[in-house]
Amino acid sequence: MFKRNLSWTLLLAAIAGGPLLAQPQISGTGSCSSSTLNTTYAVSIASRQVTNGTFSTVEHQLGTVVFDGNGNATFNTTVNSNSKSGQTNTSTATYSLNANCTGTLTNGSVTFSLVVYALGSSFNSFTLTGNNGGLVVTGNGTPITTSCMDGGAASFVINANGFALNGTTVTGAAELTGLFQVDGMGNLTATWSVANGTTTTTVNAKGQYSIGTNCQGGITLVDNASMTTYVFSFAVVGNGNNFNFIGSSPSLIFAGAGHDIS
Repeated sequence: MFKRNLSWTLLLAAIAGGPLLAQPQISGTGSCSSSTLNTTYAVSIASRQVTNGTFSTVEHQLGTVVFDGNGNATFNTTVNSNSKSGQTNTSTATYSLNANCTGTLTNGSVTFSLVVYALGSSFNSFTLTGNNGGLVVTGNGTPITTSCMDGGAASFVINANGFALNGTTVTGAAELTGLFQVDGMGNLTATWSVANGTTTTTVNAKGQYSIGTNCQGGITLVDNASMTTYVFSFAVVGNGNNFNFIGSSPSLIFAGAGHDIS
């Protein structure tokens, strides 16, 4: 499914603070400009709106953003929310970066705070945050990998957080953790636990996955016990051993990451 480099002994995306993993640092040396962002990035965005003490809107986006190095950006994402699932979205934005690697990104009438940070000495990731109407939005991006397809079997630990739904009504928070196993031929077996309020549910599901040359793909899984269908979009990041994903079922939306443990 994804390229695996066995010389790496650390998971890159989420095990922050590992003994040999350089920590993200914001540069203060005056080395940033709009040209610092000049490639395609895997982007993950989460939005939430609270009305009268309850979540009225929750949304996850996953996809890519292309920065041209001259202040222009194009987003192509898949969107899950409490009112829609699997909707594709394309939008354009403008951005600027100060020498200290902070800046702004404007999408339509909304302006977000943008911060570029470095792993080691290479500027290769960013965060953004802002308000979109009543929505509070946060996101992050890393350069999309080009090394993601080795065709081999692999196991991935997954973790995610999201929201339980009743129709379009948000009924609570949900946390997921579990295991994906792929056979390198498009088949996937999954086991995960969902903690929702005072209830923890175990899901055992099987299905198929596909991945494109752009290192993005989709997964469809069915829990045979409940006959619930789960649909995922994912993007491979880091050195090809990790991926970000969003997922949905009729009663859940969630966003998280997977890490190779093979």
